[in-house]
Amino acid sequence: MGGIDRLISNALSSEIKKELDLELLSKVERELFLEHGMSIKLSIEHFQKFTSVLKKNSNLDVNKFERECIDKILKIKKWTGNIL
Repeated sequence: MGGIDRLISNALSSEIKKELDLELLSKVERELFLEHGMSIKLSIEHFQKFTSVLKKNSNLDVNKFERECIDKILKIKKWTGNIL
């Protein structure tokens, strides 16, 4: 994984761990390991696996939760082409 990918992966996994309650976090971590042999941090590289495990174990709006976590670490602005 390249530098920017690693930076985003680390930040996103930290944010996800911070936002999930401990019980749900434990369930998700355990199931990711048992079913896929991976941690939350590794599952960020295979995000669909993380998403499916989270959906199976929670009543969260997973898309909204993921968007909120990503928005906390990344801000993307549309470039207008003007330098100033």
